[in-house]
Amino acid sequence: MKEKLKTICLILITVSIVAFAITYTFRALIDYGCSSPKLFSTKEGERGTKWFASRSFLGVNCFLWEKLLQFQQNY
Repeated sequence: MKEKLKTICLILITVSIVAFAITYTFRALIDYGCSSPKLFSTKEGERGTKWFASRSFLGVNCFLWEKLLQFQQNY
């Protein structure tokens, strides 16, 4: 029974480390893509504020992503 518990704990720790690494990598990739004009895409013909709000990278709206990060930092 003690061996089963150790094995389950080891598996859970491994899964949580892998999940953290994937999440951190995805967040860093989106942050980098949204901050680099060469990587994000915008809708054609948009100007000014509409252009700023239409930026996206890998299907993630950069404007909403930045607002989400700002909201997280406030709380």
